[in-house]
Amino acid sequence: MNKGYVPLAAAAVCIVIGARLLVSRSPADNVPTETLPPNYAARELDRQAAEERRDAEANYIKQQRGHVLFGFVPLPAVDKYGNAVHDKSGKQIMDGSCLIWKSHWVTNNTDVPMDGNWYAATSFRVNPQRGLVQVYELKAPNGVVTEDGFQREPGSVILRVNLVAQLEDQPKPEWGCSNETWISVLTAEDRYIPPVMPWGMPNSNDPYMQKYHERQKQNCQANPQIYHGRC
Repeated sequence: MNKGYVPLAAAAVCIVIGARLLVSRSPADNVPTETLPPNYAARELDRQAAEERRDAEANYIKQQRGHVLFGFVPLPAVDKYGNAVHDKSGKQIMDGSCLIWKSHWVTNNTDVPMDGNWYAATSFRVNPQRGLVQVYELKAPNGVVTEDGFQREPGSVILRVNLVAQLEDQPKPEWGCSNETWISVLTAEDRYIPPVMPWGMPNSNDPYMQKYHERQKQNCQANPQIYHGRC
């Protein structure tokens, strides 16, 4: 008999503790069992659960093909005058927008919140026919770059930019956006589409209502796939 081998007929219980093997006798009607090292079983369950979650997330993203366009726009940090903002190591702070566009969404998306390193919101237009996205506005901290670094001022500032990126039917690994990020934007609540006001209704003398009416008309004209020529 090989050293360390316990025959099943002996009905022994093998208990592994660290690197030691202890053998204890048990009643003949018991089934031999093996206890794993402390915490190993829990770690293995956590690993399996994490793997299953990653597989489910990847499959969910793959199922969006044909319904969603994915994009990534690098967003270097700048102050209100367009000067680069650097961190303490001297590197320019980089942000990025992992964005999506669904086929029933408006093509002009304004002031979309983002949880970035520098920017708080972005406004972008989508050209689904050409597969392009253009970021044209960014909401950033108000302030200026000085010799002592970025000097923050009260409030925030809207920066006019012109950043264009390609849209894809699936995310690209080199974008650096995690599956958790894509899931969060895919499952976010759809953006509100304002109702179309009948253009033939009497004009209001209220300046606010006139501006509101004009914004609605512009929104309608910018999104024909939503309003179907009712502008």
